[in-house]
Amino acid sequence: MHRPFSRNKSRHPRGAAMMFALAMVLVGAIAVTGMICVLGARLQQSERMASASQRRLAWTNTEAANRQYGYVYSMRDTVSRSASSASLASNWGGLQATAYTNLSAFRSTQRPDDQIVSYPFNNIQVPPTVDYGYFYERTTADSNSNQAEHVSMFNYLKSYPAQLQGDLLVLHKRAVTSGDYYLSDNLRVDGRVVIYDGTALTTDVRANSYIHMKPGFTNSVKNNAGTAAQLPENYAITPTATAGYGGTSTPTAVTNGTLKMINNTDFTPGSLLHLGQTTGSWTNYTSTSSDVGNSSSAVQISKSSKVITVRLKHTGLTHVRINAAFSELVLEGQTTASDYTNADALSPIIVWLESSSVLNIKITGENNRRLIFAAGPGNGDNLNLNFQSTSLVSGGPLRWRMNLISEYRNTYISLPSSVNVQMTGGIRTNWAVNCTDSGSTVRIILQRETTPQDLEKLLPRDGWMETYFLVR
Repeated sequence: MHRPFSRNKSRHPRGAAMMFALAMVLVGAIAVTGMICVLGARLQQSERMASASQRRLAWTNTEAANRQYGYVYSMRDTVSRSASSASLASNWGGLQATAYTNLSAFRSTQRPDDQIVSYPFNNIQVPPTVDYGYFYERTTADSNSNQAEHVSMFNYLKSYPAQLQGDLLVLHKRAVTSGDYYLSDNLRVDGRVVIYDGTALTTDVRANSYIHMKPGFTNSVKNNAGTAAQLPENYAITPTATAGYGGTSTPTAVTNGTLKMINNTDFTPGSLLHLGQTTGSWTNYTSTSSDVGNSSSAVQISKSSKVITVRLKHTGLTHVRINAAFSELVLEGQTTASDYTNADALSPIIVWLESSSVLNIKITGENNRRLIFAAGPGNGDNLNLNFQSTSLVSGGPLRWRMNLISEYRNTYISLPSSVNVQMTGGIRTNWAVNCTDSGSTVRIILQRETTPQDLEKLLPRDGWMETYFLVR
């Protein structure tokens, strides 16, 4: 029998479809709402990140303007500046620099470990660095008024002789454009080589490390063992100003590595002649026409042989300036163990060979007195350092405590047979350093001065700036 059609049976599929559609609409609405919320949150985050990025960029620009201002004006000698300001367009940063009077980072005798106040840190804590031996001056600057947050900068202008920091071989900008800037392969530097001149032939020099002071240099230096070339410490991140050159206007240090450190009337804080005047007295020797002194005096001159002898163990020795046509300069060290020990307590001495006609320097004994030996300014003429002794310690190297500054003198180092030289100090030069030994065996070793004492006030310094950047 035919059964009648039932409506109730068709309602269930349609209802299920409707419920499914409603569920999908609900899910979609939730998803769209969630997406809108996430998008809104991301937009807020992006806006805040953009604001933070703009703020950070403004701070960075402010710090950069501060550093530029510091290096342009502060690395000078007794410079005074009135308060000044600079602003970048559209609130992208700006600077308000504080005035200062007679500022000179290279004359400063202030140290981080003996100051009374170290604001902004507190009144008993020194700046958080480990360089308590460095000298410093401090300047301050603030952000311009356009910035919402207040930015303070405390600029510590620091200076110290590079050799006493471990930069034992500093190759300055070459004196002339022609000729080879050559370094002997007999040289080992138990410290760092600093290269201001990309033409210096350093391929065979051995060192713990080295640094190129200008982009584009390709000089290579071997590792300390001499087995392979090593990579440089990239380029100097912090500019270093050398207290070795004064311009024709306001005396200022330079960052190009020019060498003028012996007699620089334009920048006296970096001049050996003037530094020596502040710590002692000079005795000038300008003539060979008469006998001076005797075999026991601090300085002796033989008229007949035109030889001048400087005795480094003598307690009455002053700084020596030699500007006469002597045939030879004799640097006489210590010849007994007791004299060698006692020399450590003697005051540092500068011996300046100004005369370029003196080619031969005879070096006898060993030396434990802090010595700065300066030669120049020259014109490429030879400087023959003839070591003629043996060590007081059996089988040891010939020990000489000496910082050599050679301005355009072609240095030759001559050694006794089978005896090496261990030089405690360093070399700053803008010309060649050679060894008369034609082999490749290490014969000359540079090592760092570990107890500089008054040397740090006599040697020309290098300067740099460290900025402490605070946001309030």
